[in-house]
Order: sequence, then structure tokens, then C-alpha cells
Amino acid sequence: MGMFDGKVVIVTGAGGGLGRAHALEFAKEGAKLVVNDLGGTREGSGTGTAMADQVVAEIAALGGEAVPSYDDVSSTEGGLNMLKTALDAFGRVDVLVNNAGIIRDKSFLKMEEGWWDLVIQVHTRQLYAITQPVVRWMVENEVAGKIVNTTSLAGLLGNYGQTNYATAKAGVAGFTRTLAAELRKKGIQVNAVAPVAKTRMTEDISMVPDDMVPEQISKMVLYLSSDLSDAITGRVFGVHGQQIFEYQMTQTPGVTKDGAEHWGVQEIADRILDIARPESAGTEGADDGDDDVSRAFACIPAGLKADDAANWTAVMHWVIKGASDQTLSIADGAASHAVGLSGAPTCTIKTDADTVLAMFKGELDPTKAFMQGKITADNLPDMMKMGGAFDFPTIGAKIAAALGGGGAAEAAPAPAKAVDPASLVGRRYAADYVVAGQDEMVAYAHATNDPNPHYVDVDRDGGTVAPPLFPVRLFHRLMFQCVGDPDLQLDMLRLVHGEEDLTWHQPLRPGDIVNLRATLEFISQKSKGLVVGWRMYGIVGGVTAVEAAMSVFVRKQMLPGVEPGTTFGTLPAGPTSKPEGAPSLESSMAVALDQPVRYAAASLDDNPIHLDEEVAKKGGLPGVILHGLCTMAFGSKALVDGLLDSDPSRLRRYAVRFTKMVQPGETLTTRVWDAGALADGSHGYHVQIENQDGDVVAGNGWAEVASA
Repeated sequence: MGMFDGKVVIVTGAGGGLGRAHALEFAKEGAKLVVNDLGGTREGSGTGTAMADQVVAEIAALGGEAVPSYDDVSSTEGGLNMLKTALDAFGRVDVLVNNAGIIRDKSFLKMEEGWWDLVIQVHTRQLYAITQPVVRWMVENEVAGKIVNTTSLAGLLGNYGQTNYATAKAGVAGFTRTLAAELRKKGIQVNAVAPVAKTRMTEDISMVPDDMVPEQISKMVLYLSSDLSDAITGRVFGVHGQQIFEYQMTQTPGVTKDGAEHWGVQEIADRILDIARPESAGTEGADDGDDDVSRAFACIPAGLKADDAANWTAVMHWVIKGASDQTLSIADGAASHAVGLSGAPTCTIKTDADTVLAMFKGELDPTKAFMQGKITADNLPDMMKMGGAFDFPTIGAKIAAALGGGGAAEAAPAPAKAVDPASLVGRRYAADYVVAGQDEMVAYAHATNDPNPHYVDVDRDGGTVAPPLFPVRLFHRLMFQCVGDPDLQLDMLRLVHGEEDLTWHQPLRPGDIVNLRATLEFISQKSKGLVVGWRMYGIVGGVTAVEAAMSVFVRKQMLPGVEPGTTFGTLPAGPTSKPEGAPSLESSMAVALDQPVRYAAASLDDNPIHLDEEVAKKGGLPGVILHGLCTMAFGSKALVDGLLDSDPSRLRRYAVRFTKMVQPGETLTTRVWDAGALADGSHGYHVQIENQDGDVVAGNGWAEVASA
């Protein structure tokens, strides 16, 4: 017995790829099929019967029943004929899967009118041409049918070079939600899937991994077509290989202006962050302060250290899942608290009730909570200032007492369980897939003063590629996961970036879907602290496109019972020689006064030591410092422009050790020494970056380039 025994399913575009997989899976579950396919190319040219006939034959070989349809899904005549085919062969229709589609990709300024019209017609006209007659028949015959449409990541999130396809697929999503509302009372459900899979449509697109097979999408289509999904309608689900999720469109609460006077343009600019602020995740109706979180926050103002907050003005919104939201306001050396969100925030923090209570009671290190993603903030300088402006040990004791505890002693965290360092080596980490965006690549290039046409000319023949250091943006979330590993217990306030070693196996291109993985390679106890290293992998289409070996140094952190000089795992090998003689290349670049701000936005690294003078000085620094990876990017520009005729595809490896901080206004000079040919046929170079005083800020550098 199959879940679709006695049911009839029409699948458009079923001659190959996703449609074929859907049809075969339906047949295995007992459905009778109308296999529709015009038989053309993926670009929409040509016709033929072979593709539909082949799938019908495959279904017959499985013991199922199917008939072919060669109709054009974009014509009303074709839609009516498909319905007639189903009724003539099987007498009914229970499920319609609108799957047929074509692609004709080109950047918008080069888009031809015919390409635009054809893609729009195929993807959106079929929604009318076949769906209307099928739905009309279902309503007239009181059939509680299922409609499953096919939208796309491109239509929901956007994708470079696919304005026509994205427009059509966005229309599919809107159609799905609207038709679902209209048919809800008729008992007909309408949903959509947004698939990513390796098919004929995507066979030459490197961003789609080979392990994302069509059958993974088909299982979701079958679920939405079955009785198991009777409560589901008007929804859009993404399927990326083994990951299934829902695309949801939400509306922010926004801001309503009091009085009769209309909004002014400057007022909108001043309040745009509030207008775009997401809806509260707190407990609905819990706004009277009668909960543990509100009682905890009420204890905080009394712990303000007035001298440390004298020059600080802030309104901090705390959006707390599982409890009421909170507002902390600081001004003129005083603090106040209110239940709910009030005022225009300078910082919005998102967390949950358990996390915030554990932090305030001293049971959870706030920095580790942040690194582990348990708490997020859109203004890190305010968060850092809060840490220094309040006496949290005293506040913690008050909170423990207010919540029925016995004071600071009971609030003290239990000793951390010791973990054998050797057992951690080889540990694997994984983050979600990320999309390498065209706009983000261009922004990264400009943030590092590198307007190479290979990175920024979006209409360039052959397309653009990512700047060499751009992958660090994609690795950002994975890096947080690595250094925030609770078993490592790294002291984040003493952690600095030690070394970075990037290897490129193929260029990253706009739209590439990058699978993020990492492995803990070594833990090394030094006399002055702890060094930990990971290797991160950016995988595109099942192949490693880029890898990065990263190490951090944690000052004064010592492993219990481990002698300095002990290493668990294997330290990466550095250059086997040293630079000799005069450099063969020198290139200088000034660090702009706003360089850290621009790089923070482009790289996602908004640590306050790069943005806030006061926070940086409290951390023992002379002031705001430049990100080490931005310094490293200056060096990659010198290599690509000076050695490779501005062709980044020849850069294979680039590594440095960060040795001295850099501040805005300084001038950095990259010096390169020829190290000769390497055994694999590439060429090696020693690299060193110095400031205007001759101090080395990035040393022990090494680069490998492919021959021209």
C-alpha cells in the first residue's frame, strides 16, 4: 500500500531533473501520473516527445501507471489539454505539481527582451494556464486537492544575473500565498518548494553540490501532496540537500508618529533603525514585570558605576525569548529600567530568558555566550561599555536574592570540567551554507582599497571573482563557533589573532553556495599563553574551493598540568627559508582614518576595539586598531597587482603572522622577495608588511603563485 494509492498526479516538466524525480517517487507510492514535458532544452528551445515517454516507460517498469503529455505549460490550450489527458486516462486529478521551468541568465544591462519575456511566461503563465482549469475541476467535484508550486532562492533572496528568473520565481511565491487564502474554504491546499539540487538546469553551476540530489526535494513535494500535510497551506519551504527550512515574510512593528504632522525625510533617516527593528520575541502579554527576567533587570540600575558611565548615553533594548522585553537607559551617570521596549534604541540585544538570567547571576560568561551565538547585539561598543560600567558581581548577588537564591555564593558557577586537550584535536565543526554575494564581494574590495576589475566590474566579460581575502567574511560565523567551543574554555578578552594561511583551489564566484566546515588541528601550550589552530574549508559543489588555517593566541591562559612547549596535534609548517637581499617588489598604501569602520562592515568583524576609541583604550590599546586581516588584504593587493598582472586566479596560497597592531593614519609597505620555483611547478615568495617606522606588522609571510 502506498500513500497515493488511487490518486492522480500531474507533474509539469517531468521529463528530467526534479520533475522526473517527483514523478518516480509518486509512482512508487501508488499514484497514477500525467508526465508532462515539452521536450525542449533547459533554455526553452525545441520540442520533443522522448523525455516524457522515457519517464512513462520508467514508471511502467516500476509497475505503475502513467501517460505522457507534451503540452506547453505557458498556453491555456496546453493547460486545458493536460487536464483532459488526466481525466481521459484516470478520471480525476488529486495533485498538481507546477515544476516546469527554463533559465536564460544574463546580467540586467545585457538582458534581451525576448529572454525576459520567455522566462516570465514559462514560470508564471503556467500558474494560470494549468492551475486554473485543475482547481476549477477540483472545486466542482469537491476534491480536496493539493497544489505544489516551485519557486527559488533567486526569487526569495535574489541572485546575480537572474533578474528575469528571480522576478518570475518571486511571483510564484506571491501566487502561492494568495491562492492558498482563496482556496482554504474549498479544502484545497497550496504550497511551494524552493529547491537547490543538481539537475539539468544546474549541471554547470558550480555552486550546487553533487550531493544535493533531486530525490531530496521530491520527499518534501510528496509530503505537501499527502494527507500528512492537511494543516499546511500558503507556505514556502526551502530544501537544500539534507536541510529543510521555511521561508517566512515578517513585518516589523515599525514606528507610528504621533500627531497630524506628516513624517519628514530626516525624521525617517533618524528612525530607520527603529522602523526596521524586528518584532519582539518576548512572551506575549508578559509586560507587567511579573517575571524573573523583569525582577533581574530591576536590580541592574543600582549597580551602575557613575564615574565609568559619566560620558555614556545609551538606550538598550533587550528582546528576550521566553520572557518580557526590557529597556535599560543610561544618561548623565545614571541608569533606569523599564519593562518592554521604549525610546529609540542605540543598541538592540537578542537572547533568551535562560541565557540572560545565567549571565546576570554569574553562571555564564557573557563573552562566551556571545561567541556561541546565544546573544546577539547590533552595537557592540554599547555592549562592551555595559560590561565595564556596571558592578555585575554585586548585581548578581542582588539578582540571586531577588529570585529566591542565597546571594553571590550560590550564584557562583560550578568549576568547569577539565577536558583532555588531546581528545579535542580532530574535532569537527560545521556552519550553515552561505551564499557568496556579488554586492558583498564588491564591498569587500572597496573596503580594502582594491578596485581590481576582476572584483568590482560586474559587467566584465567572464564575470567577477571574490577578492582573495573575501572568504574570511564567509568563515566569520564558523570562526565564532570554533573559538567559542565550550570545551576549550578560551578567555576571549585575552584572545588575539595569531596567524592566517589561505589556500585557493578555485575562485569563488557570485552566487556560489559555500558549505562551511572546520577541524581543530592543534593545541599548543606556550610559556606566555595558549595557541589553538583550526583549518576551515569552504566547499563549493562538493569540492574544496578555499581553505584557511587560522590560529589564535590567548595571553596568560595555561592548561592545568601541561608543561610549556607541549603540543597536541601537528603544528602547520612555515616557510623553510628566509628572505635574502633586496626585495623584488615594494608597494605602499595609507590606512585611511575610516578604514576600520569600512572593513568592519565588509568583513562582519565589528569588534569594538576596531570601532570605539574608548573601548579600545579600556582594553589597553592606544586607540582604535585596524583588523589584521585588512592588513593582510593590503598585502594580497600588492601580490596580485605587482606579480600577477592583476589576475587573482594565479594566487594559490598566502600566509602571514600578525606581529604588531596597526592604527588609522599609518602607511603600510608590503615587501616581497623571490624564493624561486617550487617542486609542484608554482613559484614561492617571502612576504613582509611594515609600517612607516619600519616595524614589521605582518611577518613570516609566504605566497605561492601559479605560472602564467
